[in-house]
Amino acid sequence: MLRVNKRTAYRLAVKGEIPAFKFGRSWRIDSNKLEGIFKTKK
Repeated sequence: MLRVNKRTAYRLAVKGEIPAFKFGRSWRIDSNKLEGIFKTKK
């Protein structure tokens, strides 16, 4: 969906630039909120 490297997506999540949360040892990205960001930037 983001078309970026996995490491880049991780960095964006840690910085808070994309809506994500940590679940155990992995990161989860909220796809609904992410789509909302793309819609507002058009």
